[in-house]
Amino acid sequence: MQHIHTLITRILVGSVLIAGPGALSPPAAFGQDTSASPVTLDLPEWNPDPENLPPELRPLDIVRPTLPDSVAQTVSELELRVKDFEAIGLTASTEAEQIAAIDEAIDLAQRIIDIRETHQGNAPEMVRWRDADGRPAEWYQLGDAHRRLRRVKLVRSLSTSVRAELALLDEIDDQVTDAYSQNDDAKAERLSFKQWQGRRRVLGASDALTLASQGNSGFFVLRLGDIASADDRLSGALAGFRDTLGHDHPDSIGSAISLGALRDQQGELAEAAKLLKEALRSASRVLDPQHPYIATCVNNLASVRRKQGEFTGAEVYRRWTLHSRTETLGADHPDTLQAAVNLGVLLIESGRIGEAEVLIQAAYRIGQERLGERHRTTIFALDSLAIALASRGALTEATSYLEEAITRRRAVAPLSAELLLSMHSLGAILIKQKRFDDAHDVLEQTLEGYERLHGFEHPLTLSIRYNLLVLQHDQGALSQARLGYESLLPLQRNVLGNRDPATLRTFDALGTALASLGELSEARDILEQAVAGRRQSLGSRHGETVRSMMNLARVLERQGYYADSASLLDESLSAAESLRADVVGSSVQRAAYSGVLHIDQIGASLAHVHLRLGSSDRALDAIERGRSRAALDLLSQDENTLVTALQATGDPGRVAKYRAALDAEHAALAVLREAEARLAAVEREN
Repeated sequence: MQHIHTLITRILVGSVLIAGPGALSPPAAFGQDTSASPVTLDLPEWNPDPENLPPELRPLDIVRPTLPDSVAQTVSELELRVKDFEAIGLTASTEAEQIAAIDEAIDLAQRIIDIRETHQGNAPEMVRWRDADGRPAEWYQLGDAHRRLRRVKLVRSLSTSVRAELALLDEIDDQVTDAYSQNDDAKAERLSFKQWQGRRRVLGASDALTLASQGNSGFFVLRLGDIASADDRLSGALAGFRDTLGHDHPDSIGSAISLGALRDQQGELAEAAKLLKEALRSASRVLDPQHPYIATCVNNLASVRRKQGEFTGAEVYRRWTLHSRTETLGADHPDTLQAAVNLGVLLIESGRIGEAEVLIQAAYRIGQERLGERHRTTIFALDSLAIALASRGALTEATSYLEEAITRRRAVAPLSAELLLSMHSLGAILIKQKRFDDAHDVLEQTLEGYERLHGFEHPLTLSIRYNLLVLQHDQGALSQARLGYESLLPLQRNVLGNRDPATLRTFDALGTALASLGELSEARDILEQAVAGRRQSLGSRHGETVRSMMNLARVLERQGYYADSASLLDESLSAAESLRADVVGSSVQRAAYSGVLHIDQIGASLAHVHLRLGSSDRALDAIERGRSRAALDLLSQDENTLVTALQATGDPGRVAKYRAALDAEHAALAVLREAEARLAAVEREN
């Protein structure tokens, strides 16, 4: 019987951010031959001190009870023979042939146990393996051998008809794989559910094969948007694996990764992080460092940290994943290129747009050269490159790139989840371009496709409905948008939970719509929920939390609560300044991220409130805080324009203040670069 691991979801994070201008050359033209100028990722050396890494990323000093190479080869051959005899035992034409084959499989399975006991089992004079608490435990491969023998003995006790049923259930594995590759999630879910129920009836609910089918069923029902059923099945599979196999078994690890991905999607970020860290700790103990489960855990932890607003921590996980996959798989492997693009998208969100675009551009060109323009990883890089372009205001180029990605995806499959994601991104950018009719057509097509593939309450379906409401909102149809938000919000709360970023985004949009309609009391209630939810899920130091606080503060000001408004604006401005301080790059990048964070708008609002409170000094300070970054950037690019603007304020001495501030910043950056160069030199000498 074939043993398949629970399917693992991979979190690919991407969002469109519209920021200021920039100037980087585009990648090779679509279809251009780049073989004459091979591209590399050109990654900087990344070898951090383990003490500076999160505990879960630090290497463990563990000796695993692995088999000697010669013995491992023998065991591998015996396991293949057991598998062959099992198949005969299920499908032979006569019962006598079945029993003879099963008996041979039993003898071989016992030989495997004897060999593993000799080399991997605990003995009175030696404990070869201990659990995470230091207690003697059975190495998972030896446990699998015992379970395999018990299962073969069970098969011997079954009737011929039941053995035939087991054979048919095993064949479903290939059918599920085919359905998945064809993006037919509904068929894959039906097959997995049938296999789960059949194996549970014949092998028992706690058998590893039964639990694997349960986990696969949960994976596909999640893709279909049934969060409640997915939660029940994935939670049950993990509990079953841990009870039957223990925490330190690859099947338990894979199941924990799947459930962690679900918790991430539900917005239960703390629980997602807990599950993923447990899975990573177990994987690091029992699996080789190159095992894909380890990189998947780290990659998914990066997604959680990012949603929690911890961009610096998320970057550590992203860089670890990229360098790990580069070393183990090579720079041109699809998983490596995907990791490079994931890091690039995170850098965009951190305001380091130029650095991100160079990395994504290189990944895209390598994909073109090595994998082909229609490979899903190449198109994923093209999608992400469009996000980078949009982030620096190059909306026309971004639109062109997404249209090319859509053309390529359609050539591969007329309707797929990846195609719809590209269309979704295109629709969002068209709204930014105020091409409302085009945006409406693209988003409506995307909604129809999502409903066909995923159903009416899948998170992606709800997301596209949200963007259609944003389109109405931006066109001035506030009453219709308000009704739409009110209709969408209960669905999101039921499917995703109250703390999911998508749910909180709708809270914020509804609050701003109500405020624009003059319904300030209702707007305040809704925006207070948005702020509280984002503080809890993302933390106060996050761009979306900053925007929610700004929106709530504006409502408080309109209601006359000037002191409360000032306090909230000051907190949001401080958080935005702190986020912006994480960005080390060109003036264009800094100005762009300042725009994404709306620092100038927050400063202007805070100044206005202080004037209401009769504090002109604080108002001036707020203006300085909100505008000084943009002024410094302008000073570094066009001093004459800045001097003219500042002299018009009646305070020409302010020019000297800005020039001194800019000089101080340049000096600080010079010191930082010199320190980095010295550190690199010391590391090379060592």
